[in-house]
Amino acid sequence: LGGFAARTANSAGTVSFDGLHLENIDVYVGTMTGGAIGYIDGYSGAGRNVSFTNWTIKNEKVTKWVYDDGSTGGLVGWNISYGTLSITGNEDGSVKDVDQLSVTTHAESFNTAAAGGLVGANDYSFVKVENVNAQNISVSGKNLRDLGGLLAAGRKDGTLEVKKCSLASMKITLEINSSQKTSSACAGGIIGFHERPLTISEVMIVSDSAINGQQFTGGFVGYSAVDVT
Repeated sequence: LGGFAARTANSAGTVSFDGLHLENIDVYVGTMTGGAIGYIDGYSGAGRNVSFTNWTIKNEKVTKWVYDDGSTGGLVGWNISYGTLSITGNEDGSVKDVDQLSVTTHAESFNTAAAGGLVGANDYSFVKVENVNAQNISVSGKNLRDLGGLLAAGRKDGTLEVKKCSLASMKITLEINSSQKTSSACAGGIIGFHERPLTISEVMIVSDSAINGQQFTGGFVGYSAVDVT
């Protein structure tokens, strides 16, 4: 489920969003839930490339309840593009690309559910996030495997790059019910978990920000299974 599109078609091609503005919008329910796109679905050998440029989010809430699987994000719920997802903020540095964003996933049972400020889970994809100026971000969840301020996780194949971003007044909160047995809940200010190469440069988290997680929790990254540069 997405505020603009539920999913991209399962075929090769390019989808571009330029000048997209998500304001005063609530998106809820669905297994793959995003403010703009619920699910990016490419396939091996024919990737789907998606780009966001000169976009803004203001006063948006993305919320869902699942049993144990699913993913939520402020722009994209779940990204399995086999191509490139590119998210670039406004050229005017005085513009807040994100102001007042709430992303929440509640899972009944711990398994693979995830939540990310801009994008939830990323599988088999190249992801680039650049020049994002954001404030007043809340990303929260219960019984989730992965939770991150910008990206929930990056798994299986591809690379991840985050650069020239300023994140202020960000609240990251991951809770696990006492009845749940888990040793792998990951939460981070940028990304919860990654097993693909990750590059972070010129990124700041400032001004009354807080990150509260479980087993693996970090200011930028919750858990790194491969190198960060």
